[in-house]
Amino acid sequence: MRSIIKPTLNRQHGFTLLEVMIAVFILAVGLLGLAQLQITAMKFAQTAELRSQATLLAGDILDSMRANQADAHAGHYAISLNDASPSTASSVAQADIAAWRTNLANVLPAGNGQINCDTFDPLIEFRCDITIVWCDITTDNCSDADNADLSSIFISGGI
Repeated sequence: MRSIIKPTLNRQHGFTLLEVMIAVFILAVGLLGLAQLQITAMKFAQTAELRSQATLLAGDILDSMRANQADAHAGHYAISLNDASPSTASSVAQADIAAWRTNLANVLPAGNGQINCDTFDPLIEFRCDITIVWCDITTDNCSDADNADLSSIFISGGI
C-alpha cells in the first residue's frame, strides 16, 4: 500500500514570523542592557576623573604650604569646610587658600576643602590633613546642600 504524505508547509503558516519577533525582542533587551552598561561605565569614568582632580588639588595646596613653611607652621593655612574663603589676600597663605578654594569650586562640582594641621613641634614631622568634598555625578542629591550626598578624599602630608 501506498501512503500519501501531506505537505506540512500549509499547517506551519506564521510560525517563522513568531520566532523572528521573539528573537528581535531578545536582541532589544540585550541592547538595552549594553546601553545601561555603557552609561554606568561613563559615570564611573567621570567619578575617577573627579577623584584624580581632587587628589591633584590636595597635592597643590600641600606644595604651596611646603613653599611657605613659616605660615604653615604658624597655622595660617587652617580652614574648615564651613569657613568662607579669604576675600582679601593679606598674606601669602590667604592668597594660596583663596586660589585653592577657587580651583576646587571650578574643577569639582560643589567642590570645597579644609586644612587641619598639627601644632608645630620642631622635634617631630609637621603634618597637615587635607579633606576635599564634592558632589559626585553618580549621586542625584546635590541641590540640597544640607542633605547632599558628597564624595570626599582625605590626604595627610608632611610639610
